[in-house]
Amino acid sequence: MDGIHTRAINMIPGFTYRILQYVDQAPMYNAYEVDCANVSMINSVHVYCFLSSQTFVRTALPAFMCPSDVGPAFAESSGVRWGGNYMGCIGWSRNRSTGSDNGMFGYETKTKMRDITNGTSSTMMLSEGVQRVTVPTGFSWGYPGCYWIGGAHGEVTFTAFETPNTSAADQNFLCKSTTDVNAPCVSNQIDKWNYARSKHVGGVHIGMADGAVRFISENIDRGTYRALATMSGDEVIGEF
Repeated sequence: MDGIHTRAINMIPGFTYRILQYVDQAPMYNAYEVDCANVSMINSVHVYCFLSSQTFVRTALPAFMCPSDVGPAFAESSGVRWGGNYMGCIGWSRNRSTGSDNGMFGYETKTKMRDITNGTSSTMMLSEGVQRVTVPTGFSWGYPGCYWIGGAHGEVTFTAFETPNTSAADQNFLCKSTTDVNAPCVSNQIDKWNYARSKHVGGVHIGMADGAVRFISENIDRGTYRALATMSGDEVIGEF
């Protein structure tokens, strides 16, 4: 099959696919094609898919990219995938887990606006991630903003476990680079952690659940930052 290996759970595309028709990308939305086969795993069934539309995965979408970052191409032996900089907030747990995320984009969860009992103006929805330097060959799974892989490796979400632009390394299934000074990374095929990062000085841009965009300092109090990551934790949040 002429396709790029991707992995999805229950054949549900990520949020970036679902919003394409709302950002003037209806042709791309309609071009999304997958062929899947169930593969039994320990105590679960995962779905391995192939994105059969090479044009789809090779199309760069400026709306999903931060102008301050470099071109986010993903190199693999089967071709180039384009991704972006923006990720959904999973809460402050690790990126791939079940039942304890408490963020708007929890793993294998569905969120409605009525579920955000903390208030939409004090709940993080999206943030930035840094696209590490392009590698000429090989694979890079779990990388922040690598939208078309399927989400099972944490590509479409970030965790608020550490504050923005932290020196702690992201943990990806396979790192695209381990030497980027703005985004350290170590390979970890069990736990997946992507943190909010940017090339801006002093912090990152955050999209709140009410649609507002805030610049969050990298020096924000960790407790406050984690409280902003939950949607129903009943935390008392002051100024930030």
